[in-house]
Amino acid sequence: MNENLNEVLLSINSLIRSSKIILNIDFSELADIHFNKEYLKNIFLNLITNSIKYLKTDTLPSVSIVSKKVYGISIENVTPSYRIDFDVF
Repeated sequence: MNENLNEVLLSINSLIRSSKIILNIDFSELADIHFNKEYLKNIFLNLITNSIKYLKTDTLPSVSIVSKKVYGISIENVTPSYRIDFDVF
């Protein structure tokens, strides 16, 4: 997953720098999944860019993407009042 996320981060590097968003990434619990790589990259891209796009102006911008073993995988995007979970079985 790190490789896929790194590709996305490189592609939107200037957007990340200009937004001053803080990224917290933790794939320690589940580093690899069997999932379509292009879909996974699109999911990461949408999570991060939507978090930047819909930031509240009075909050510190941050995104956490965490892998967890729960029947499959739960990847979370956590910002104030914004969270997306999905499971892959």
